[in-house]
Amino acid sequence: MRTANVSRQFFAPFARPEGAILRLLRKGVDTWILWQRRADDRRRLLEMSGHLWRDIGVDRLTLAKEAHKPFWRA
Repeated sequence: MRTANVSRQFFAPFARPEGAILRLLRKGVDTWILWQRRADDRRRLLEMSGHLWRDIGVDRLTLAKEAHKPFWRA
């Protein structure tokens, strides 16, 4: 009897289509926010002056590689 309860709890979110749609929408929004943050961070890297990136211990080549990565890559 306990297995039936666990199974019912596991599949309950899939029984309601609106729950799946909301989860999918939330995942899409979270991904978009992450990509936007990466794009902004990489743009800011390019705007940093030499003394700032030397201060954090990053060389010019590493900075350029990171700054020119597509936003969808971590």
